[in-house]
Formats: sequence, C-alpha cells, structure tokens
Amino acid sequence: MTPAEFEKMLKSGAENLQTRVFRQILAHIEEIHGATLDNFTGDDRLVRRRKRETKRGKKGSTYKYGGGKNTGYMLGPRNLTNNLMGSIEHAIYLKGSDIIGEVTSGKSSPVVYARAIEFGYPPRNIAPRLFIGRAYMAQEDKIEPDLRALLKSTFEGR
Repeated sequence: MTPAEFEKMLKSGAENLQTRVFRQILAHIEEIHGATLDNFTGDDRLVRRRKRETKRGKKGSTYKYGGGKNTGYMLGPRNLTNNLMGSIEHAIYLKGSDIIGEVTSGKSSPVVYARAIEFGYPPRNIAPRLFIGRAYMAQEDKIEPDLRALLKSTFEGR
C-alpha cells in the first residue's frame, strides 16, 4: 500500500470520525448514568412501633430509625427524598478538539452533601459510597476496546 492509498483510505473512513466517537462516548456515558441510578437503594431503615400514648384511644404509630443493611462503604446511598438521585446528570461536549463526557451530581440543582456521600467524610464517620465511581469502574473496561475498534474500522475505511 502506498502512502497515497493509505491517505485516501484514511480520509474516506474519517469523514464522520468525530461524530462516531461522540456517539460512542455518549453511549458509554448513558450506561454510566443508568448504572449510577441503579446504585441507589430504597428506604431500608428499620420500622418500629411506638408504644401507646397515655391518652385513651390513641394508637401507637410507626416510625423509622437507624440504619439498615444496605448502607455503608461501597453500598448505595438511600433514596429517601430524591434530591441526590434527581441531581445526577450526564453531559458530553467538545473542549477544543477533545470530546469530554461527564456524569455529575449536585451540579445544576445544588445538593451540598453529594461530595460527602460519594467520597466519604471521615470527621462525621461517613463512609464513601462511590455511587458514580462504581458505575464508572464497571464500564471502564469496555470503553477502550470500543474506541479501539472504532478507530480500527476508520483505518480500514468502513
């Protein structure tokens, strides 16, 4: 293959390369976003029945207390109010010639505790939950081979 043939083949496959890479990264970002939402747990706090009030005719009510078994290090945060879960967003954009994809929480709708829940906060004995980090780690091994296959198909002119 001559350099001119290689250049022609590369140009024919590279016409939509940026668009194809953009779509590929977007697909991975959407997978990470979905997996992040799946990392949340429901309300698993224990339920206890209160003792009867001293007045006649009043029944005891139930209340939730303490922690359940689905919280702690590397376990999803509870979704009690939907504030944290509702603040998780994904975006993909161009910065110069770089394509950047991100999954964030607490960026557009401020959730001050998002960072403490994700990375932990030792002074308050909050263990890191890594709800976004675990979703990324699960997808990380798939990103490079997919992009490598995309570039290979570009070099082959497909």
